Amino acid sequence: MAITIPSEASHSWIQSYALALPLVAKNYFMDYTAKVLCPTQRIFLKNLQPVEFGPEDPAGRWEYPFIYESGDGSVMKKNQTFTTRPKELASRGYYTAKRWYHAESIDEFDMTTYSRGTRSLDSLADQKMAALHRGSSNLMKWFLFSNWSESISADNKLDMETILANARIPPTTKFHDITQHSDRIFSIPMVIRKHVTGHTFGNQSSANAYWKPTVTDAAALVATRNTIAWAANTNEQTDIVTSDHAVPALLKQLNKQDIETHVNIDAGYDHEWYVITPSNLFDTLVSYLIGMTERTVDDSPLLDLGIDAILRWPSKRITFYCDQMMDLLWPNTMFFYDPDCLFLIADSAYNPRLIPWEKIGFSNEWGTAVQYWMQLVCADRTGVSAMHGYTP
Repeated sequence: MAITIPSEASHSWIQSYALALPLVAKNYFMDYTAKVLCPTQRIFLKNLQPVEFGPEDPAGRWEYPFIYESGDGSVMKKNQTFTTRPKELASRGYYTAKRWYHAESIDEFDMTTYSRGTRSLDSLADQKMAALHRGSSNLMKWFLFSNWSESISADNKLDMETILANARIPPTTKFHDITQHSDRIFSIPMVIRKHVTGHTFGNQSSANAYWKPTVTDAAALVATRNTIAWAANTNEQTDIVTSDHAVPALLKQLNKQDIETHVNIDAGYDHEWYVITPSNLFDTLVSYLIGMTERTVDDSPLLDLGIDAILRWPSKRITFYCDQMMDLLWPNTMFFYDPDCLFLIADSAYNPRLIPWEKIGFSNEWGTAVQYWMQLVCADRTGVSAMHGYTP
């Protein structure tokens, strides 16, 4: 019986594709208008801030100054001896970036059969790259909207097909090797929490008046919140809303006055608000705002990202946009944020970092992977807010 030895052709193909991988990957991972990305995901990826973590903090800690007191002033006379009133004005907050990866492989059997048919090995590799992109996109959109209350399976896995079961086509993506909720990046609902039980976020206590997002619960609404005492890593989700419609009868019809009251609470801050809106509430807003829009949305940067369900309320510096992920997970909520206050950070080498196709030692497989090292951070919690418990 003849012995077959793998040819150099298969190896050279892998090498040539690996060299072309940066161009191939750019088509997938740098396309902010890709259909698989939800609108909020497009905005956050477009506004992603690259950072560089050094050897002094290999865990990846991003620090920011937090001003929690204001300096005083005094009346001045012509001949004045200045009086200082020293007090602690600032602190340092921080967030720790999280790492995860997606990987695919091609084995020798596939390489053999694809080298003989009408479909090339390039097309197979492209399919693998597309699968990586779809999986990473599905995972990140769920990361952004998660309420951190999903059940982690006994084998340390979160299954998006179960979590997003109400989607028209639930994604089959799974997140493996997760032992606690804090193993992934923060979500928008984790950032925008009311101080009820009390929690720590960004190394700052929610008891601090300057570190409390404005969160409006509709009148009579009994929002379901996590009330377990806050604990680092094991229960960081204290105060997060786990359901915005637990008692449907207590939902309140959305009206323009409630929105106006909500945003006026933050008067004195020059925030430019983006509002993530479920489609049912967006349609209601159309009837309230379409007749009073002071300027068109033709100049909105969101249009460049393929987001065209936009409403502007210029006098309040608000841009509402529709996101279908809200329909699935937050149908009775609107999340407000200033993109200068809430954004993704990523190590500049990992946003993402691609490993070209390589031979996996002592196996019949070649593998590729995409790695992430990032976090959703908030540098100013006056620049985020939420309205829970509203219905059209």
